[in-house]
Amino acid sequence: MFQRSRVTGFCGILSHAAAVLLPSHLQYLSLTVLDDNHYEFLVLVLNLIPDRQPRLTHLWLHVKRRVALTMMRPLPAVQNLNLTLNCTNETEVDWACEAVQSLQPVDNHKGYSFLKFPGATENIAVCRQLLNGLANRGIKVREGLEFTPPVSTVEKQSLKDLCKTQLGWQLDVMEEEDIWTIWWSRKLGST
Repeated sequence: MFQRSRVTGFCGILSHAAAVLLPSHLQYLSLTVLDDNHYEFLVLVLNLIPDRQPRLTHLWLHVKRRVALTMMRPLPAVQNLNLTLNCTNETEVDWACEAVQSLQPVDNHKGYSFLKFPGATENIAVCRQLLNGLANRGIKVREGLEFTPPVSTVEKQSLKDLCKTQLGWQLDVMEEEDIWTIWWSRKLGST
């Protein structure tokens, strides 16, 4: 499927069969992880990216459900790395923070470009716990965090101040559909 054309970007859910066929000239990859079973084979593909897709500069991983933390491995150290986790209630905060830490690339990588938490601002306590949990785990982020949905100006500013104070990062609270914009389409003009 991929080998007959010059595909430089892919966005979606990969089956095991399609995942092993990703072309070597791939530059942009946006993947959704459905569950433990899906992650189990996808992690093998992700680990091979430095060797099999050496031109890959943009990776966005969306983990939809709670994948077992024991399965998680550091992501490849690509130039632009985004991670999206669904975390909308207080029972998911520890898992989300540990997942971010487990997936963070190792060695001298500069960290994630963006961490995205759709639905997080439905509960401001979740946002505050996320910010504190990420700060306590030494997570590296170069550009910032993105939360949805929009909140009042006062709450938004309070979260931005906490993020800047605790982590030194920028925080944006946006519309739900904006967090799902393919980030490379937003960034291509500036990279």
